[in-house]
Amino acid sequence: MHDCLTLEAAGKPAVVACNRRFATSGMATARMLGVPEYELVKLPKLLISATDSEIESIVEDALPGLLKALVQRTGFEAFE
Repeated sequence: MHDCLTLEAAGKPAVVACNRRFATSGMATARMLGVPEYELVKLPKLLISATDSEIESIVEDALPGLLKALVQRTGFEAFE
């Protein structure tokens, strides 16, 4: 989360995509860093335990959210 917000504050689009189990922790970090409105992309399964075909399906499903997150960022000035 910290790295993503650092990139965003520098004007470089970035997005956090993580397993749903880590979303609460990620959002807590975003709030702590002053970006409570940050929206991360939640993935349904840990990629490390997924097969190649499962990863392909997960990425295809997540792609709209990833693209939306990359182009609709605001509020990162607070993190600078």
